[in-house]
Amino acid sequence: MVDPQHVAFARRVQDELVDVSIADFRGQARELAKGLIAAGVEPGEPVAIMSPTCYEWALADFAIWAAGGVVVPIYETASTAQAEKILSVCGVGLVLAAGNSHRDVLETALPGVLVWTFDSDSGRDLEALVALGVAGGIQDSEVDRRSALAGPEDLASIVFTSGTAGRQKGVRITHANFVRLVVQVAAAYQEVVNDRASTIIVLPLAHVLAQGLQLVSVYAGMKIVHVGDPRSAVAAMAEIRPTFMVVVPRILEKIRAAAKRRAQEKGLGLLFAMAERTAVDWGDYLERAQDEPELRPAPAPRLRHALFEPLFYRRLRNLMGGRVDYLLSGASPLDPNLANFYRGVGLVTANGKNIAPEPWEQVVSTDPIVAEAIIVGENMPYAAALIVLDAEEAIAWAKRRGHSALADDLAIRAESSGTAGLRIVDEQILAHVQRTVDGANAAVSRAEQVRRFTVLITELSEESLRLTPTLKLRRAEFLEAMAQQIDDLYQREDES
Repeated sequence: MVDPQHVAFARRVQDELVDVSIADFRGQARELAKGLIAAGVEPGEPVAIMSPTCYEWALADFAIWAAGGVVVPIYETASTAQAEKILSVCGVGLVLAAGNSHRDVLETALPGVLVWTFDSDSGRDLEALVALGVAGGIQDSEVDRRSALAGPEDLASIVFTSGTAGRQKGVRITHANFVRLVVQVAAAYQEVVNDRASTIIVLPLAHVLAQGLQLVSVYAGMKIVHVGDPRSAVAAMAEIRPTFMVVVPRILEKIRAAAKRRAQEKGLGLLFAMAERTAVDWGDYLERAQDEPELRPAPAPRLRHALFEPLFYRRLRNLMGGRVDYLLSGASPLDPNLANFYRGVGLVTANGKNIAPEPWEQVVSTDPIVAEAIIVGENMPYAAALIVLDAEEAIAWAKRRGHSALADDLAIRAESSGTAGLRIVDEQILAHVQRTVDGANAAVSRAEQVRRFTVLITELSEESLRLTPTLKLRRAEFLEAMAQQIDDLYQREDES
């Protein structure tokens, strides 16, 4: 379980980012839920939110659910007619809105609807709503009761399309829909969404993609910063330095345009154009190399890419905060050249294909002499792996086969390996592991197959901070410590 004092959000207060812990957020959502209950919200009743993406929206989401309600998002740019349809179709009687301009739209759309705003405004803001709960004597026990009422198949949200490409359509989303999404994504992408990661949510929270991202992030303990104005996305990335972002293609285009503009201002426009073309070509090579492992780049493109790395690519990554490991683009088609451009500068993944490591790793880990199998290969054209031996089992395996010298050598290496790790090059061990790897490769798609691996003996324990209290590998810490082993693994490929 994530520590209640772990930072869940950073909210902007008077131009400064202020951290909000899980415990603080939970308390704020509970108090707002009491206000909603005091305002008359009943279990199963729809409550709308109309606002740009912001911290208060997240608070409203969880408060509505805690009060037993159903969240109905409305795009902040919705017209009066669009808002009227959503409010009337869903039977909304209470709305949480960003400010007076949204209140005007809502009250015009449906006279009599009760609107509370995020902004301070003459006794009808969130502070006043919380005070209403206090005055009404709503207790924690009532919030707990309301929170437990909804079952998996009960409605959690009714999400409407924006209506820009036709008539608006509402989609009924259950609590089970969200739970399955959150659990599956968090399990499949532990390297991306975890309590050491951070993200910026710039997409509208009225869109289910952003709503899903927010829930996954909260569940995994990933720090969230909301940016309501997409035009501020590039500046926000440099300030906040996220490790992961979900974006739409337009934002990726804006980032590339910003980098191009900076180059032109310095008189480097033509050079940037060459770097851009090189990145696209390199990204295309990485994409093709995924399905053609024997493919190698010509010396000239490799040299150009190496030349432009410090001149442009590293600067572009710094423009995005310098820590972005993964980008996910959704909501509209991503131009292949744009995707290859970002692959080429070292961001999405290098090969443009999502590799789920768990199936391959689980097969290899069933080998008794294997303690851990970890797929690596970010920013590389193919997947490789680090395979850590279970020293005790490997020694017993060697003894059973009469390889006493190998057993003695493994025992010595296990004793002296420490946390740095020692590479095993014994042909008998490698041949055995190769058979296990071949079996795992046969069980997965070609894109998920491992081409090269290194066998190691290293310390794995809770005391070494390599394992969690539940004996799960701390993947990020382990890979950071094994950086040289990973570099050596790919260097051996270059030399072969």
